[in-house]
Amino acid sequence: MEIQKLNNEEKKIINKVKKVKSRNLRKILQRRRQKNYLKKGEIQNEKNYEIAKMYYEEASEFVPMANYYLAILYRKKEEVRENI
Repeated sequence: MEIQKLNNEEKKIINKVKKVKSRNLRKILQRRRQKNYLKKGEIQNEKNYEIAKMYYEEASEFVPMANYYLAILYRKKEEVRENI
C-alpha cells in the first residue's frame, strides 16, 4: 500500500478544519468555565457580594442569567446602604 503525499490544497483544507475545530473547542471550554463561574457566584452570593459580583461578571458573556443575578446583587447592595 502506497502512502500518497498531500498536495498544497489538501494541506490547506486540513489546516482550516483543524482551526475551526480548535476554535469550537475553545468556545465549549469557555462556556463551561463561565457556567462554573456562575455556580461559584451563587455559592458566594450570601457570603460575600463582591466576590459573587466578580464571578457573575465573568459569566455574563455566555450565561445571560448572570446579568440577572448581577442586577439583584446591585439592588441588595443599595438596600443595605439605605438601611445603614
